[in-house]
Amino acid sequence: MKKALFILLLFLLVRPDILSGASPPSEDPLPLLNGEYYVALQEALRQAQKEIVLSFFLFKISGRAKGRTAQLEKSLKAAVLRGVRVVVLLERSKHHDITVANNKTAEKLRRDGITVLFDSPQQVTHTKVAIIDRTTLFLGSHNLTESALRFNNEVSIRFHSRKRAHRLLEYLDRIHPGILAPAGN
Repeated sequence: MKKALFILLLFLLVRPDILSGASPPSEDPLPLLNGEYYVALQEALRQAQKEIVLSFFLFKISGRAKGRTAQLEKSLKAAVLRGVRVVVLLERSKHHDITVANNKTAEKLRRDGITVLFDSPQQVTHTKVAIIDRTTLFLGSHNLTESALRFNNEVSIRFHSRKRAHRLLEYLDRIHPGILAPAGN
């Protein structure tokens, strides 16, 4: 009996959420392998309430309506319609194919009411960052392309930190002033 009581008390020390009715702690940081990234990012975009900031070296929207990048575009547009501030920072590269793809994406996103900014052509911005509501961060190797979201071996992480989100937003604001606008505006 004493052993069972000890185990129960130990369990409650490790998992106090059981008695409070709170949700169990999520795994943080969470490694996202290959297509897991797309699923987690889509969920975060759909749950965004105030702000989505994306900074990617390459965002190439597929011509297929059911393609993953087209679905991301759809989620970003839906966020704008909910009143969420959406800003996308893209690379303007010396590599012609990267710039062409990002310019096509920028045209589509701007038609959806999304703010799209480019870095300086004199500097390469090789980031792959998503910041949702200044709390949820996605960092890693995934570009926003069908290959990266569906076929490639890629690794990214998702974690929650207001402090680190603010630090990343300040960094992105140095690349392109105006990204760090007041939350909710």
